[in-house]
Amino acid sequence: MTPIPVLFSERPSVVISAGLSQAWRLLGGRTPPELDAAALRSWSQPGWIKVGMQFRLEPRPPGTFLCTETRVVATDVRTRRAFAAYWFLIRPGSGAIRRELLRVVARRSESRIGPPA
Repeated sequence: MTPIPVLFSERPSVVISAGLSQAWRLLGGRTPPELDAAALRSWSQPGWIKVGMQFRLEPRPPGTFLCTETRVVATDVRTRRAFAAYWFLIRPGSGAIRRELLRVVARRSESRIGPPA
């Protein structure tokens, strides 16, 4: 579950979410419009960041590799500066949350397959 809408899903291997955000604003800022990929690409109204998140599963011996990637681009210089200050403050916590998420996924998936033979 993410506040960024899912744009593409190819179960079980890929989920891509993308949308607009004002994450650095108190209470998350204005409610963003939901846009398809083309509209998001062309969006240029100042005061927003475009956020893309991908979760991808890749089969690799001896199991499966889970990869996450997040990309952010601001629509203007002032917003880029505001987001940079926000990111400087929350980055350590965001990284810790992402690592914990990956640990939980690994623990749950490994408990389903049992110990190695």
